[in-house]
Amino acid sequence: MKYWLKSIGAANHRLDNDWLNERYDLLDRIRFAKNKRPSGVSVGDRLVLYAAGWERFYGVAVVTSAEPKEDLAEERWPWVLDVEVPLVVPRLSMAPGLDEMDVATTSVRQQSHISLTEEQFNKALAALGGLASAA
Repeated sequence: MKYWLKSIGAANHRLDNDWLNERYDLLDRIRFAKNKRPSGVSVGDRLVLYAAGWERFYGVAVVTSAEPKEDLAEERWPWVLDVEVPLVVPRLSMAPGLDEMDVATTSVRQQSHISLTEEQFNKALAALGGLASAA
């Protein structure tokens, strides 16, 4: 099993604060840019979902498809992986920042996904879980 930070959206195509109202599709599938085919991402891998432009991460997804599918109807993000999403923050303004998992924002810019260590993934889980105990 590998761990990844997966950017969702782009600086000029940001998720809304209440992203779940409009983008519930992100609970079933994650898209990758046409020049960023998700090679190396496999079934069972964990994705920490990162809201591009917000500099916050808001959930965890588990990859369930063995190979990415190409959706030719989608020009910007044609590569698709099926996922199950057991944990999300429904409002991005409440989500933790990248610093809570020791990832520099500069390492994510212009990247569709980056590899994480198990320690970084565990820090992400702790930060997301901490939101529930703080409420």
